[in-house]
Amino acid sequence: MTRPDKYVGKGIPMVTAGRFTRGMGRYVNDLPLVNVKHVAFARSTEAHARITSLDVSAAAAHPGCIAVYTADDLFPLLVNPYWGGWEGTARAEGSPLARNKVRWVGEPVAAILANSRYEAEDIAELVDVSYEPLPAVTDPEKALAPDSAVLYDEWDSNTYFHDEFECGDLAGAFERADGVVKRRFTAARHTGTPLETRGIVAEYDSGLESLTIQCNFQDVYLARAIIAEVLDMPPSQVRVASPDSGGGFGVKLPVYPEELAVACLSLKERGPIKWIQDRQEDLIGTSQHRDLIIEAEAPYATDGKMLGLKVRIVSDGGAYGVPARGNTVEGMMAAEDLVAGGHDIKDYAYVLDVAMTNKPPTCVYRGVAQPVTVFALDSLMDAIAEETGVDRGEVRRRNLIKQDQFPYETATKGYVMEPGSYEEALNKALELVGFDEWPEYQAKMRAEGRLFGLGITCGAEAAARGATWYGKRGLPISGQEGCQIKIDHTGRVYAALGTTTQGQGLETSLGQLIADELGVDIADVRVTMGDTDRTPYGAGTWASRCATLGGSAALRASEELREKVLKVAAARLEANPDDLELADGHVSVKGAPSTALTLREVARIAYFEASDLPRDIEPTLEAVHHFDPPSATFSNSTHVIILEVDPGTGAITFHRWVCVHDCGTVLNPLIVNGQLQGAMAQGLGGTILEHSVYDENGQPLATTFMDYLVPTSLDVPEMELHHFETPSPFTGLGVKGVGESGTVFAPGAIATGVADALGVHVDRLELSPSAVYDLLMRRGNGDAGSVSA
Repeated sequence: MTRPDKYVGKGIPMVTAGRFTRGMGRYVNDLPLVNVKHVAFARSTEAHARITSLDVSAAAAHPGCIAVYTADDLFPLLVNPYWGGWEGTARAEGSPLARNKVRWVGEPVAAILANSRYEAEDIAELVDVSYEPLPAVTDPEKALAPDSAVLYDEWDSNTYFHDEFECGDLAGAFERADGVVKRRFTAARHTGTPLETRGIVAEYDSGLESLTIQCNFQDVYLARAIIAEVLDMPPSQVRVASPDSGGGFGVKLPVYPEELAVACLSLKERGPIKWIQDRQEDLIGTSQHRDLIIEAEAPYATDGKMLGLKVRIVSDGGAYGVPARGNTVEGMMAAEDLVAGGHDIKDYAYVLDVAMTNKPPTCVYRGVAQPVTVFALDSLMDAIAEETGVDRGEVRRRNLIKQDQFPYETATKGYVMEPGSYEEALNKALELVGFDEWPEYQAKMRAEGRLFGLGITCGAEAAARGATWYGKRGLPISGQEGCQIKIDHTGRVYAALGTTTQGQGLETSLGQLIADELGVDIADVRVTMGDTDRTPYGAGTWASRCATLGGSAALRASEELREKVLKVAAARLEANPDDLELADGHVSVKGAPSTALTLREVARIAYFEASDLPRDIEPTLEAVHHFDPPSATFSNSTHVIILEVDPGTGAITFHRWVCVHDCGTVLNPLIVNGQLQGAMAQGLGGTILEHSVYDENGQPLATTFMDYLVPTSLDVPEMELHHFETPSPFTGLGVKGVGESGTVFAPGAIATGVADALGVHVDRLELSPSAVYDLLMRRGNGDAGSVSA
């Protein structure tokens, strides 16, 4: 029987909404604690320097000081060194507190314990550190030069990772080309700025010899693996749990020095230790992102087809590799995703270098490199359109993967892309904005002295990556996702997953599909996540994987549990399980609805009357399933933006923003649209407003929200969202990733729109009003070529 879905596909508000709007959320800072000691860190004021002396006597003498710790105090606890690399990366072993040398402004140098955070901060100012300044390395390209100062004395250079790759017949592609476009693309550095900053409470129990950590980690099993390894504790004696979290976006995936320091302090103090990051610490110490350079050469034919691609990529890795993803991810994914973005490119080569610099480490943030690769590819498409005279829409159409090419294997790493709606999404978006009439409209606006532009980005986004990427590199990051579901004796349903929630409504989406599969009211389904002692093994929240992989695990576990319910009911009703149906909280005989049991009655039989059941029926209603995902799933999207540039200020006004998106099966359109809109706002912020700026000495110039600007409701325009649904055959639900898509495609759409408005090449993703005004001035000087802001 095909059951109509009751909940899946419906825009149901988040089940947690009421609790949060009433202020009843429980974040790290809300956890009830007894006799907790608070931590504040004394931090480096130098970007690169040797520590010549570290005097904590004044701090230790303060009447409010409980203890002061330095690297030497914690070092005996660090049985195994921690680092954020994998095979092929240089080994940059770190310490939770700087040992002998500092490598970025804000690096923790000493930890102060007091009875309140406020008192601990005051005492931290009494820590006296003397430095021998060293040359600051801030430019990643200069960092790779032979004469550059090196961050790690035992290294010959600042090269953290080097990789080269070539496939197909790239030389032949250049030989048969009608022309070659060459461009250099760069992206500014920025960070994730979640509403809730990082925070941790660690408590060591001497009796149980166990360490409990409550932290807003996005991957609790990864955190447990890292912390247990560094402290040389059995993982079974380390519990990591994630309470409510106010956003993560990737920046809460790494295990930072502060979290490791707090874990060590708890072992030393034999009690609860708490640290809540303030915003300045977030802006100077949380991992940062993008900061990429891509030099590209693309041979093309006169019909607008790109025949191949050759790139040189330099990624700024910052000062060290944070466990466990390290700082190579941005560069590696840029190299791979340039030809995994929905375009038919088989002849490809890259040379990649990840350079260490005296800035905070880079790691992963929503979209990871793909905003830059999409920007670069669509800018190249526009350059080919300019050279060939083929219109911008048609050039993209000719380069997208065609329906008869699916499943499509990418040139790098063998990703297999499932079918999507690539051309359909492009065609619909262009139709919605009136693309055919655009030249006439733009000319009319220019005649009135107004600078209007149309930006286009389109293609695929790699999401829900499995163990292919991380596990095979030796990192303790799972690709699989597990779900345990059980029905209690009252007929209510409980689901536990290894993933975590970061406020994206996962409890609701998973509750919808579980309720449909088990035929219960969604109010009777409770979903819990993110606790290494209470949930199955999983990989947490990242890469738009939760609904795709967690949902697939939940569906399979629900199917298994459904079969158990039907078997128990069949024994009591003296029927064949195939003749029963489960809906609306009842198990009934098909065609005879009066012959039925409530789910509560079935549960009571399973738990309390099991002696009446056949011996081959297990006396419980529980099921566990672990879903092993594909290498990745691929959503596709087209963004078309009509914008206007103010010639007097360089400010950008958005007149139309259309997004046509395909994430496969849509579980909850309300949540999907919210994810897209939030991601698009982040893409806008990272392009126009949010810039982590450093001077030549490595000093941060954006350390508060007065300097580091984030979008407000006044900055984010109305966004028109349209959907296709092309189910993925690789997941049980047909679901693909959705959370990162808006961030991936928004920057390139804005940049190509500005380029169209001004008639120049925009080669840098840093389009603040002042940067755009600089483009205007160069345009006014007659420079119509490649212009970097």
